[in-house]
Amino acid sequence: MSAEESPDPDDPLEYWIEEHRKVVRNPATVNGDRNALNHLKEYLEEKGLKPSELTRAEAINFINWLKNKPNLSNRTIDTYVGKYNEFYGYFSDRGTFQVNPISSALNEVKIEYDDTPVRRDISVEEMAEFLRSINHPQRFTICTILAKTGMRGGELLNLDLRDLHLDYPNINEHLPKPRSEIREQPDTLIVDSNVTKGQPHNGEVRDDGNKRERTTLIPLDNELKQTLIYWLACRLPSRSDAEPLLQLGSGRNGKVQGDRHSNSGIHSCVRKEAEAYGWYEEGAGLEWNVTPHYFRHFFTTHARQRFDDQTVVQYIRGDAGKETMDTYTHNWGDKVENQYRENIFKFFE
Repeated sequence: MSAEESPDPDDPLEYWIEEHRKVVRNPATVNGDRNALNHLKEYLEEKGLKPSELTRAEAINFINWLKNKPNLSNRTIDTYVGKYNEFYGYFSDRGTFQVNPISSALNEVKIEYDDTPVRRDISVEEMAEFLRSINHPQRFTICTILAKTGMRGGELLNLDLRDLHLDYPNINEHLPKPRSEIREQPDTLIVDSNVTKGQPHNGEVRDDGNKRERTTLIPLDNELKQTLIYWLACRLPSRSDAEPLLQLGSGRNGKVQGDRHSNSGIHSCVRKEAEAYGWYEEGAGLEWNVTPHYFRHFFTTHARQRFDDQTVVQYIRGDAGKETMDTYTHNWGDKVENQYRENIFKFFE
């Protein structure tokens, strides 16, 4: 339906859900829409109002009414209010309703909540035991890299062999020449910010992009170096001239053995090992489950306890400010390399 048309249904709430269903198609999302709009319907019936009669003042009262619902968290209310904003925006844009009262109300009412997800607390010793339990070479490598660097799963799958500089002659003769940025930095890997989803990088179109705003050089301590040497000795040949670090061992989802690993594939690798260890349960949520992103949380938590300079942790994660990134890039050896190798937690000593 175009924005120029002006629908006038008998039941705007149900009409919007049905129109939204045509676009969204995900049953879970549609059910969430219906749950949200049921609260709006309850309030309107309680006040004797039609949806079109909700004013800005009534919208403020409605949001405060939601806050007093004992079974709704502020996080859920914030999600629901987003749905109401979509609902009223849909009809106001098409001229059915004169205004969007929810949008106006949000200038006055704030819905505050802590959006930091609660995650299980895993010690370095417990993580070491978990890693030692992994017998699959690639899964062991994936989990160890994620835990020791805090990089995102998408950044890991985008690593190519040229992004590594290992000071180990027996391996180096079988690797492509390291990128110029790390050619003089032995035992280092580089995470490039210039990797965009759907665009070619190093001769290969990428399924996922890297979320860093600045390219980051990450030092390798002896444990991470030995892990990479171990993996390179096991690694299957690649089908891509880009020579990805991680590739599929079998075909799936339109890919074949030797293709670059996928984000869903890395999630699957971590899930299988975490599930076997009792750290993942279907539907349990972030509080219980260990996923690729959990390792970013683990790295940040434990690195902050050990590093004197907290901005080193931000630099390695790739979320430091531009000025810090520039300074640490130019003084990498003193500010990053030494700090990391002296303070990073150990799993296999």
